[in-house]
Amino acid sequence: MKPNQFLAIRIIWGLAALVALLFLLMGLSPYAADWQRGAIGVVLEPNRSGEITLSPIAGREAILAGVQDGDILLSIAGVDLPAGATIEETSAQLRGPLGTPVTIIVRHVDGTQQSLTIIRSEQFLTRVASAGLSVAFLQNYNIALSLLVPLILLGLSAWIIWKGSAKTITILTGFILLLLPYSLNLTDLAPLGANWLNAYWLYALLRAAGLLGITLFLVLFPNGKFFPAWARWLAILTGVWMLPFYASQIVDNLLPTFVVDWAWILIFTVGMVALLLRFRTSEPIAAEKDSLDKILLAGVVTLGFYALVWLLDSFLPGSFFSGPAGIWFDVIRQLAWSAIVVFLGIQMARSAR
Repeated sequence: MKPNQFLAIRIIWGLAALVALLFLLMGLSPYAADWQRGAIGVVLEPNRSGEITLSPIAGREAILAGVQDGDILLSIAGVDLPAGATIEETSAQLRGPLGTPVTIIVRHVDGTQQSLTIIRSEQFLTRVASAGLSVAFLQNYNIALSLLVPLILLGLSAWIIWKGSAKTITILTGFILLLLPYSLNLTDLAPLGANWLNAYWLYALLRAAGLLGITLFLVLFPNGKFFPAWARWLAILTGVWMLPFYASQIVDNLLPTFVVDWAWILIFTVGMVALLLRFRTSEPIAAEKDSLDKILLAGVVTLGFYALVWLLDSFLPGSFFSGPAGIWFDVIRQLAWSAIVVFLGIQMARSAR
């Protein structure tokens, strides 16, 4: 690769890094503010008449106050709900400072009306207090982790790009690590910042680029060449898939979520098979084997953690998550997930040496 070409790559990386940092910084303010705003525990949906119906969440404030499934919301804080009110506007009116009351009037399915006063996030505040923690601690804890993971991976990416190697696999690894937090939605700050700047389309592009980069990393690892031959077609098909996937990120309900999820599962699976096949049919040097072992170990740890969390979420009783133990479970889960992602990033960076 010519020096001026590698310089252009560095410039593109720098611009992507600036966008990523801008999204993070702009997302801090709404993320922190959202933590101070409580909810009443309902899902809002419009009916065919344009009215707002309520579906209370089990164990939350609304259902404990008497809200029934299918209730029609008529007024909030003494103000009648206007015709054609949107879900976003209504949700914003229902939310407010943590622990403060809001009075709503609902019409039940039988036609009777009822006035209900609900304390915003009362059950959440009770759970946090019973766990021996505070909302301020949880807020700072979540913000710290949401910043720490992308900043560490961005730093690893900078080290890879700027150390001077112009190998394809090195460049690709640097861009993957830069985009990894956004492609996998590991932080809430990036999408919030993108929305704040009315540039969600750009965040969606980063997300698509990150997923494409991960796929290419699998089929090109370790020397930057397609192997076996059909890996090139996998890369081409992945690039074609980027078009509807990117569109689905900026157009609501364009593709069902399960279609997107299973498409990526299939692509990653085939990519891993390609990676393993090339090491079965070739004679890699010891350093390549060592790098592969590290990446596979990180992948196994990550998948194992996903499986463990899924099992716990599926089989632990609901009372566990509605009590103080559920708060501590979330705290530990977020810390463990952040550590695993950083571990994966370090292993990928080491593979590009």
